[in-house]
Amino acid sequence: MTEGWLRALRFPRYFYRPARGYWFTSFLAQLIESGEGCLNVTLDIGLTQSQVCRQGGYVRVGDVELPITDLKPTEPDRVVFFDVDRHELYEVVKHTESGFYKLKAVGLDVAPTLEINGIHMHRIKDVDPITDTLYKIRALRPKRGA
Repeated sequence: MTEGWLRALRFPRYFYRPARGYWFTSFLAQLIESGEGCLNVTLDIGLTQSQVCRQGGYVRVGDVELPITDLKPTEPDRVVFFDVDRHELYEVVKHTESGFYKLKAVGLDVAPTLEINGIHMHRIKDVDPITDTLYKIRALRPKRGA
């Protein structure tokens, strides 16, 4: 019965597909710009390390070569994403009628926080977003299988 009622509302369907690619922050762009050669950095907001090589005005990650100027966000706290499947480079921001959404970079090798209309969805003073999330989960004391 509920299914028919929900279908009658005609909500648009959205399908989640994780994006495969590389994340660049102003912190990372500055590090890459600081010299020639290769270094190990995180391109997935702190989950793993990848080798990035800079030669002249280009950065090579695996088989992908990108102009270093395209990796710099337009503002220091924004995140630039290179979508490997679509070969697209874009800032992770969204303007809608109801608000402004962005991933806010808070440091090198640190996961960003989501910011909605200027409000951070995680604490960022004296704590990184991942640790803040872990504190919140610990405070809830979830039980397995509940």
